[in-house]
Amino acid sequence: MVNESAADTARLPDVRVSSPVQCVKRLPSGGVELKVRGAATSEKFDHVVFATHSDTARAILGDAATPEEAAALAAIQ
Repeated sequence: MVNESAADTARLPDVRVSSPVQCVKRLPSGGVELKVRGAATSEKFDHVVFATHSDTARAILGDAATPEEAAALAAIQ
C-alpha cells in the first residue's frame, strides 16, 4: 500500500485521492471526461492515471477500453 504525503502530491497540479471513479470517457476533441461516484457533474481532464487494481480499472473503462488496454489489464494477475 502506498501512502501519499503532501510532498508527493504537491509536485502534481491536481491529485485526487479517495475519489471513487464511476466512469471515464474519451472525448473526440481529446482528453477525458471523468465521473466520480456521487458527484452531480463530470469533469474534463487532459489525462487520467488509474491507481487501482487492474480489474477495477477495466471495469471503469467498460466498453471504452481499447483492445490493447483490455489485453494489458487482463494480463495482470
